[in-house]
Amino acid sequence: MGAIDAAARQWASELENREKARSGVPLTIARQTVARRLSVAPGTLEGLRRGRGKGARAWLVERLQSAFVRELELEIARLTHERQMALQIGMDTREDQVREIEAHLAAARGLIEQRA
Repeated sequence: MGAIDAAARQWASELENREKARSGVPLTIARQTVARRLSVAPGTLEGLRRGRGKGARAWLVERLQSAFVRELELEIARLTHERQMALQIGMDTREDQVREIEAHLAAARGLIEQRA
């Protein structure tokens, strides 16, 4: 499996896992939702997750990467809002909860920088 295939597999799995966690549905339902968003068949995502296939197509890799970056951008926006709210209610930047938010923000930003 090439590096591009591995990245596509990772992005597809992460998108499915995030959808599953966000909506609280089984993996098969989350896969259908992600597949619909990407305009691909659920079987395509399942094949990626199981490591089947003979190389991801360029258009699929582009869609997966774009969707993954969008997901990270939404997470950054959510965490930024959460941090602002914590500071507005008087939390100190040295408190564990604020530090945790900042660590998650840094990780998400780092992932986006890796993809750019």
